[in-house]
Amino acid sequence: AQEQLRAAGFRLTYPESLITNLDEASDVAEQIANHAPDAIVIFQATFADSTLVMRIAEMLDASGVASIAG
Repeated sequence: AQEQLRAAGFRLTYPESLITNLDEASDVAEQIANHAPDAIVIFQATFADSTLVMRIAEMLDASGVASIAG
């Protein structure tokens, strides 16, 4: 998926390692908020628990970078 996004002209920014706990998710959310991207794409592939994804989304929503309003 990353190769296809790059080929389409997207600039990708992502952590070097997997996000495996809430502290890492918070750190990544802060990094994303500092760059104010046009879009945020999260690949979740190892388990169905969305706790880490929700932490990132909630922090970005609170910072005004992204909205999770539904």
